[in-house]
Amino acid sequence: MGKVNVATVDEHAFSLWMREDGLYVDHIYLTKSDETPTDKIWFPSLRTESTVGQRLQAVVDAKRAGMSGISYPLGDALGNYSQAAYDSLMSALNAADALAKNGGQLRNNKPTKP
Repeated sequence: MGKVNVATVDEHAFSLWMREDGLYVDHIYLTKSDETPTDKIWFPSLRTESTVGQRLQAVVDAKRAGMSGISYPLGDALGNYSQAAYDSLMSALNAADALAKNGGQLRNNKPTKP
């Protein structure tokens, strides 16, 4: 997350300039104090000022949010997912979540306990 300090009370312009094609700004959070947002959609930038654990947690949270409210038909029919594939996906997400909560630290190829 970046900070912008405004020293004077007045109307100010806030501009974003792209260096290369493809600039994408998802959210901008402006506040009058040092508060930080608490909603799950707000997380530190994945490019700066974030730890490995925070970046991994952001990816896990985004994947879980994308899956929320979506039906995954299970079975052998065309267009369905096998139970094993779904279980494997959920297991991988749970493992990534545990790893993120441990700051991205592994011990013996397993997430360390807090």
